[in-house]
Amino acid sequence: MRNRSTAPTTGGGFSAPGYDFSAPVYDATVEVPYTLEADRLLQRLVLPPCPAILDVATGTGIALFRAVERFGPVRLAVGVDQSIGMVVAAQAKATQRGLPAHFVPAQAEHLPLPPGLFDLVVCANALQWFSDRAAALAEMFRVLRPGGLLALSCAVEPCCREWWALLQRVLVLLGLGGKWVPPRLPGLDEPAHFALRCGFRISELRPVAWRSVIRDHQAFARAMAVVAPPWSHGLTPADLDLVGAAMHRLASLGGAGNGFPVTWAGAELIARKP
Repeated sequence: MRNRSTAPTTGGGFSAPGYDFSAPVYDATVEVPYTLEADRLLQRLVLPPCPAILDVATGTGIALFRAVERFGPVRLAVGVDQSIGMVVAAQAKATQRGLPAHFVPAQAEHLPLPPGLFDLVVCANALQWFSDRAAALAEMFRVLRPGGLLALSCAVEPCCREWWALLQRVLVLLGLGGKWVPPRLPGLDEPAHFALRCGFRISELRPVAWRSVIRDHQAFARAMAVVAPPWSHGLTPADLDLVGAAMHRLASLGGAGNGFPVTWAGAELIARKP
């Protein structure tokens, strides 16, 4: 097999280029579940009239648009993402929908925004990918006004651990993996630990977990290439189908011919800046 390397990745710090490629098909893959998750977070919040809202690692703006629709009219709505492709896609959606949102390319660890500006900071399904989670939360704390809220969700261990391990074996066997290793996800208490260290007061920390069964490995591999693209960066659609087929064969040899069980685990956190 070819030895086509993907970008080496360890722990957090998923690279922006993979998301640049994901941007055009991102909404078709995740808009429905991510909208439901955003609504679950936002419905637990009470904000002042005409709030200023920031969405960190906004992607295509899914959570920010839901916040604007729920709490509008808003004084300010800003989304930041380190992927230029995501920022361009989100800004195009805002323009198309006539929503007053602005999108800026930036890293969560270095927000180009003044302190004390926002009433709400949202960070949905992203903290697990940050290179420096403590620094990112410190930045979210800095840009909130006193009394402002943080609404955060993220994947935590052992989310998809079974699938990541199977994927790593397949990439090595096919000569497609390069130096890629599965991501190091935070533990359930890690987001709250870093938030407390920054000065947040935790209002709610809720674990979310369920089990599902993968029966179409090729479709699931294509979806994960969009949601967590660094592992697949540089692979063609034919490569992804090859990976999915190999995963199905390995899972069947391991006794999972009727479906491969996967654990989904996350944390949802609501916190306030004193």
